[in-house]
Amino acid sequence: MTDEMYDLGAGFWSIRGSFIKNGILDIGVQCALIRLPSGRFIFLDSYTLTGDVRQQVMALTNDGQNVEAVLNVHPFHTVHCAQMAKDFPQATFYGSSRHPEQVPEANWADDLVESDAIAARYSELEFSIPRGIHYISPDETVHASSLLVYHLLARAFMSMIPLRYPLPS
Repeated sequence: MTDEMYDLGAGFWSIRGSFIKNGILDIGVQCALIRLPSGRFIFLDSYTLTGDVRQQVMALTNDGQNVEAVLNVHPFHTVHCAQMAKDFPQATFYGSSRHPEQVPEANWADDLVESDAIAARYSELEFSIPRGIHYISPDETVHASSLLVYHLLARAFMSMIPLRYPLPS
């Protein structure tokens, strides 16, 4: 699977890429880029941007200078956080309590991504955690939950559970 960026309208872009699990199975990875009413940008989750997708993101965001934050909504998805911190050093990083432990080199905010403070800061988004499952499982092998994010203007829903297949053209 090659990296792709989909413009879903209303300032919401879905970025899909490849993530090879155990060296054999491409389960895919995704993040989203959102233009805020202020004209600045936030990412939902981290992903190592390369090639054409990286060029598109940098063109939209003034070479990354207009990225104000990265909201890492899946507590166990930390593989790409360090690279995002290098690519967007001025951005504030929000994550679960696991993120700073796993990737201390990022500029982590004190407010957790699932906090009311973040929901109030980004009122164009709705956040929820699914009921009936641990957000951060005590079993490190269970990565089933995520903070779900709904973008009100684009009417786009972002679950950070990767979808293997690209969006239709």
